[in-house]
Amino acid sequence: MGLFGRRKKTVSTAPEEWREIRWEISSPLMVQFSDGIGSIRAFGRFSCEIADAALLAENGCDAHSSDSLKQFSNYLRDLVVRSFKNELGAVSGSMTGNTLLGNSELLSRAAMDGASPVLAQKGVSLAGLTVDELLKA
Repeated sequence: MGLFGRRKKTVSTAPEEWREIRWEISSPLMVQFSDGIGSIRAFGRFSCEIADAALLAENGCDAHSSDSLKQFSNYLRDLVVRSFKNELGAVSGSMTGNTLLGNSELLSRAAMDGASPVLAQKGVSLAGLTVDELLKA
């Protein structure tokens, strides 16, 4: 508690432009399941925080410019989608299509684990990643 019984405001290191970024696999992705081949679409959200402002600046993002943060969020979105696709390919061969569709939490965690080291190299930490919808196309 702060002065006069008020709660202290917590300072977020997440720029507003990075608090909830929506991502999607824009066109159906062909995937090999243990029971055959199918196409998948996925949609979700992620959020990021600035972990190292100097490293972020070295990667071409001005943390004080809303336009720069918005442009960099497109780059972050591409990295997250690429990580999701990689993880989807890694686990899909061992699961049936229906089993995979029911494991969006597993894919969320795997994609977050895969994307986090890449984003850390850019001065960004991945605060959260969810798969909101995973469906056969």
